[in-house]
Amino acid sequence: MVKRSIIWAIGDWWAFGQHAYGERAAVVKAPDWEGPSFKTCQQAGWVSNKYETSRRRDVLSWSHHAEVAKLPITTADRLLDDAEAKGWSASLV
Repeated sequence: MVKRSIIWAIGDWWAFGQHAYGERAAVVKAPDWEGPSFKTCQQAGWVSNKYETSRRRDVLSWSHHAEVAKLPITTADRLLDDAEAKGWSASLV
């Protein structure tokens, strides 16, 4: 469960943290950075921006949410509800 939360935490930091221009890129491109790539952080931020905390399904992976993030909210929520109820993998959402 902690591993699942990490990508959301990174995404929330990327999307909602207070940053000066270029600061996030500098952090993740620094030689001592041991986290995910710049692209992964960007993607995590984009998905986090699509799902306020109350819409995130704790039992589903971040990948489930990423798969439906481009859809209208009502469609995405219905698919996430179905995935949760029926135990779908992220590739079936």
